[in-house]
Amino acid sequence: MKRADRMAAIAERLLAGLGDLSSDELLTALKAQGVYGAELGEVWEVLTGRGVAELHGDRFVGCGASRKGPVGAGPAMATTGLGAGAAQATGVGGGALAQDDRHAMRTRPRPMHPEAKQLSRTLEFSVNREERQVLPVPASWPGRARELAAAIQDELRESSSRLNLLDVPVAEGQRIAVSESRILMRFDVQGELPSGEGATVTFLPGGGDAGDQYEAEIISVFGSDVTLSLPVETPEAESGRIRCDLTWLLVSQRKRLLEVQEGDAGFDAAAALMLTQPESDTRRLPVRQVEAVQGLNAEQSRAVAEARRYGTTWLWGPPGTGKTTTVAAIAEKLVVGDQCRVLFVAPTNVAVDVAVGAILRRLQRRLPGDVVRLGHPTDPGLVNHASGPVLVDEVAALRGSDVARRRVAVGREIAELRGALARLRAAKVPAESERRRIESTLADRQHLAKDLDGLLRELRRQVCRDASLVAATTHQVLLGALKGLPFDVVIIDEGSMVPTALAALVAGSGRGHTIVAGDFRQLPPVTLGGTSAVLRWLRRSPFEACGVDASVRTEEAVPGLVALVEQHRMRQPVSEMLSAAFYPDSPLTTAESVMSRPDIRAAPGWPDQPVVLVDTKSLRSRVSRRQGQWSRLNIAHAQVAAGIADRLSGHVDLAFISPFAPQAKLLGAFAGPATRASTVHRYQGSEAETVVFDAVDTQVSVGNLHPWYAEGELGSDGARLVNVAASRARDQFVLLADMSRVLRPGATDAVARFLRQVDRQAVRIDWQEAVHGTRTEFLTDPRSALLRALEQPGSFELFLPTADPVVIRDLLASCEPGRFEDATIWLPPAGDTARLLSRAGAIVRQMSPIRESVLVVGDVVVTASHSLVSAGDDLVLMTNSAELADAVRRVVRRRDTAGNPGSGHPAEACGRCRQPLTRIERTSRAPRSSCLDCG
Repeated sequence: MKRADRMAAIAERLLAGLGDLSSDELLTALKAQGVYGAELGEVWEVLTGRGVAELHGDRFVGCGASRKGPVGAGPAMATTGLGAGAAQATGVGGGALAQDDRHAMRTRPRPMHPEAKQLSRTLEFSVNREERQVLPVPASWPGRARELAAAIQDELRESSSRLNLLDVPVAEGQRIAVSESRILMRFDVQGELPSGEGATVTFLPGGGDAGDQYEAEIISVFGSDVTLSLPVETPEAESGRIRCDLTWLLVSQRKRLLEVQEGDAGFDAAAALMLTQPESDTRRLPVRQVEAVQGLNAEQSRAVAEARRYGTTWLWGPPGTGKTTTVAAIAEKLVVGDQCRVLFVAPTNVAVDVAVGAILRRLQRRLPGDVVRLGHPTDPGLVNHASGPVLVDEVAALRGSDVARRRVAVGREIAELRGALARLRAAKVPAESERRRIESTLADRQHLAKDLDGLLRELRRQVCRDASLVAATTHQVLLGALKGLPFDVVIIDEGSMVPTALAALVAGSGRGHTIVAGDFRQLPPVTLGGTSAVLRWLRRSPFEACGVDASVRTEEAVPGLVALVEQHRMRQPVSEMLSAAFYPDSPLTTAESVMSRPDIRAAPGWPDQPVVLVDTKSLRSRVSRRQGQWSRLNIAHAQVAAGIADRLSGHVDLAFISPFAPQAKLLGAFAGPATRASTVHRYQGSEAETVVFDAVDTQVSVGNLHPWYAEGELGSDGARLVNVAASRARDQFVLLADMSRVLRPGATDAVARFLRQVDRQAVRIDWQEAVHGTRTEFLTDPRSALLRALEQPGSFELFLPTADPVVIRDLLASCEPGRFEDATIWLPPAGDTARLLSRAGAIVRQMSPIRESVLVVGDVVVTASHSLVSAGDDLVLMTNSAELADAVRRVVRRRDTAGNPGSGHPAEACGRCRQPLTRIERTSRAPRSSCLDCG
């Protein structure tokens, strides 16, 4: 029997009897029965591909009786069977309630809790005729649906190979809001969060006991802060872990595509197909007469007229051209003028909230429930909105207050029972009878809570049925409240960030009247896989899949395309540079409102011009990678940014942005009431008076120039990223960069054209001038800088790419006795230096490679171009900032990984020669320990 067949047979037997197993339990069981060396990605691919099981959270759930066909059946057969099984498993009203598919699957139906059944009789639900209707399916749709599903399968395979579950530590938790059924908590993220806004994750409070897990939704991510929406029974927690399941959304999309490939109730396959191929103009009705719309210019008014006719409308809205204002006017005309039911979606919660706010401002008169926002907003102004309830839970609470009220009470009871169990565990001699009573009551309340959640989900669905406009994130269309719910018109905002496969599923909720708004010259969807199918259907948005971008470049007519060109945000010089580099085929113009603005409000001693360049060529700062990961960081650039923050904060509305997440965490040290920090990806859609873009890459780098700068042709990721970065600035764009690195001689692509214009037109400030008189100072004597920094009390962390034993001896002799005790010092493999420091009490760790040259102690950060411990002179930066020091500690601190101890822990010894193991950090694999002597 082949390995995969044996693996599938063993897993099916186990899961048939147990229903589900954790991934660790299943891997252990496979090993016990002779399947050695199985990894999670391999197991997942075999079991899901053969329809044996699906992975939900960190548990494999057996498909059981709901799976059609024997083991070895194809993915299409296996997955379509799950839909029916999931519907039967809801346990509410004989399986009538729609639920989130990731949590609805069970091996057999569960009876409804008596109290929930009683409450369900007080609710009235209706189903629209169109919701039951199965529409004709175009001949090409089944094949296209399978193509899209295959692309998702490729992406799933890549995601699973990179570890589909990732625990990210969080700290400094605080409760910030409480609603009818949820609480909002904000945490500081101690690592890189792979999931974005709107993603469902698992929160493990405190130490992360496996028994204490709570389903959460990521509401927003700002710099290193993440806001989670959690059940009311979640305990107060200052710390914990966020478990990010990177595959559930892909699994949901693939499953839905296979469900609807032959048609499904409430799904229009023809509408879905329209967003995967160029559209002919034969089905389009003549455009209505263009009428001037209040508050809109000529192009925006034409877009409103175009969007009111059947077919696909493409609203191309470059930065600052009023796309959101136009979309709000379109929604108003469709809802009020044409009496259409509209579904509005965007890929992030922030984008949804911005659009909902604009729509509400245009809809002066409405009844509660006419406009509803599904999910949990980032904008607190949408909670208890002054014009009436907007959030779907608020409207649902009005219509089913007894259910909502009881769910809140049950959540509190669950929290109290969990607390009682925790106290019982702490007792030296726990009372068995009391334990049984608490566990029995807790099981009953959890049963009730799940059924009440089911009632609330169906109540939300009814609210969405009754609404004139429903706003949600794109992935919510796949879940219970909206899945299979038909609308007259679908609006997809920020459509350039939505994968074609997901956009097609969203469009299927409409009837072929679809509006896609966005800018295909800004950031694209993010993927891990690189197969041709992934690149075609997931890496590209509908703008590319339908040939809109290609037609624009070749100046061919695109049916339904309206391009907005008058921008209202950027000063004219910035707009002209962006237009020449990134919009040569649809040049931007600057609105009179911008031209008539007062002069730029500059800080004392800072230029008052729209474009400023801080060139760090002479700094020769070091670029590194956080624990060997691909993403890059530059601590010295963050120190220069600290000086810029000192000079500008308090004078202007300021934003620091970077392409790389670790660098954004460092820049987040300067965040405050009027200063923000973020990655470029997360800052799309936002703006500030002054934007500082940290390019990070320098001559002393970790490898080749990053493709974002090296491959900058029009439409590339780099061109899109630089475009977004520069276009966030209303008054002033500041580029912090080593121009000798990022500006390639002779290059003529879009990024090179833009950077060359900046190089020619910007007011130049040398980095020394930028930090002069601020908390960042520069020196040329590493020894004196180290001695000054080590006057700070407390332990410290030190990274030395090279270390001279003579200088080390001198340094130890110059410091107070015991100063090096408990310090963590990272060195390249070097016996003499390591022994000297070990004898001084330091925790000496060998690591390869060491890319940082940094000391962080107390409130001080010190970096050098070469090594902080060297015999010669070197350029050294010293910054006194508690916030930056804390951010640097978090970014450079090495954590325990798979038996590989991190900062503050001595290295393990080689089992053969007893020498300390060296920590190896390569981008091709996770950090590991190795003995360089034994090999």
